[in-house]
Amino acid sequence: MAELPEIMILSRQMNNELKSKEFESADIIQEKCLNMGSNDFKRQITGKTIKKVYNKGKWIFFDLSDHYNLLLNLGMGADILYYSGGEFRNEYQCRFNFSDNSGFTCKFWWFGHVELIEDHELGEHKPTKDIAISPLDPEFTLEYFKSICKGRSGIKNLILNQKKIGG
Repeated sequence: MAELPEIMILSRQMNNELKSKEFESADIIQEKCLNMGSNDFKRQITGKTIKKVYNKGKWIFFDLSDHYNLLLNLGMGADILYYSGGEFRNEYQCRFNFSDNSGFTCKFWWFGHVELIEDHELGEHKPTKDIAISPLDPEFTLEYFKSICKGRSGIKNLILNQKKIGG
C-alpha cells in the first residue's frame, strides 16, 4: 500500500512534470475504477489542462481547467508510469494522453479509483471531504497534535483516523 511519503513525492513529481499539459484523450480498460461511465469520462477530460497536482491524505488531486478535478486513489498500490514521445509498453487500466504526445498510465494493484469531479462537488466528495491535514503540513503543529490527543488513551486509533490525521 502506498503510504503518505510516497504519495507526497509522487504528487510533487507529477506536478513538476505534468503542470500545464492538456489532456488529448484517455483510454480506459477497467471502467470499474471510474466514478462514471468511460465515454462520459473521456469526453469530459478531453481538452482540460492541468493547473496543479497535489495530495490530500492518500489522494492525488489534479486541479484542472474549466473547474474540474481529477482525483486518483492508488488503493493498495499502483504503478503510475510517465511516457513521452507516444511510446508506452506497459499494462494499464487507465492511460492519459496529452496533446504533446506524452502521458501516463495507471495500473492499480487493488482498489484503485479515478474520479473526475467539478469544483463545486469537492466539498461534498465523501471519500475526501473530511481528510484532515497531514503530519507534514505546516499547519500540523505541536499544539494541533496535542489538541487531537487530548482525552485519548491510545495512539493507534488516532493515527488511523483520517479525520484527525490525513494520510
